[in-house]
Amino acid sequence: MKELPQNHFIETFIKQLDNTLNKEYLIENEIEQIKLFVSSKGKPIDVEDPLLFEKDTHSVFNLSWIMGRELFNIVYHNYLLYGEFESAINEEAINAGILEDEEVYEACLFADYYQWLKSLKLDSLQIQPKKSDFTHKQKVLALYYLGLDINNPDVTNSALAKALGKILGLDEGNTRKYLTYVSGGENEVRTEKNLKAVQKLFLDSNLDTYANVIEKELNSIKKKTIK
Repeated sequence: MKELPQNHFIETFIKQLDNTLNKEYLIENEIEQIKLFVSSKGKPIDVEDPLLFEKDTHSVFNLSWIMGRELFNIVYHNYLLYGEFESAINEEAINAGILEDEEVYEACLFADYYQWLKSLKLDSLQIQPKKSDFTHKQKVLALYYLGLDINNPDVTNSALAKALGKILGLDEGNTRKYLTYVSGGENEVRTEKNLKAVQKLFLDSNLDTYANVIEKELNSIKKKTIK
């Protein structure tokens, strides 16, 4: 069995993927463009129009140099069906020495590229970020106990709320509002429920020092309630 060269399609796509925000769309679009490419035999050669075979899609791959897609597509489909280089073309073609044809190698690499993209898409669908159980108020409260400096005279609450809103993926306006409540007293942010939720987070994370601080504040709230 002949060994295929390193897959330049995959290498090029990884570089593009690293610089793309919407990675899921890039993967899906590339798969669709491959399907489109291998479902057509291509256009006839027109030597008077050198741009005829330029890439005219939004694909990452560029196979504009392929003059005729018929052989390319046959090899591509057969390689996907049988998974071996030699099985991708028939015996007559092998005897004719067509195995050395660059287009045949490219078709097999292209088929491997398609399979790799499919597995990449499946992985991206399976790896979903876990949704946080913490409310907006509890997140801001936790950050405060972890050392968020809300008393720095050089930093306004608005600027801090804008940065935190983007980091947490939460509303900037409410973040700014909640920041004004975290430092003291019992209020809509510093409720017993919210304090206990943050305390449990710290205990589960072996952050006993922070958890003990909250315990003292919870005891203080209880004493005020008794009075």
